[in-house]
Amino acid sequence: MLFYGEEALAACEGNGKGIRLLVTDVIMPKMSGGELAEKLAARNKALRVRFISGYTGNVIERQGILPKGTNFLQKPFTSADLGEKIRGILAYARTDRYERPSASPPP
Repeated sequence: MLFYGEEALAACEGNGKGIRLLVTDVIMPKMSGGELAEKLAARNKALRVRFISGYTGNVIERQGILPKGTNFLQKPFTSADLGEKIRGILAYARTDRYERPSASPPP
């Protein structure tokens, strides 16, 4: 388990294209999960991302941190919940990549 985005980027050096799924917290020190996803997705267009957070999905969307419809799982969750979400995202036919919101969210 890695705790910072920079650690994750370093761990992926030379293997960025072999990674199929990134599970990352939305809010992390030094680099957000969104920034990490963008940097890894630039190396691997097929990368799928599952964001997790202790904040609710509504708060994340209202703050403009993640766009509506992003693959998101709220903490706390069980290992069964995470396993189900991971199986679903890996089985899904299209790539679910993180894309920054293009406009500020409504107040």
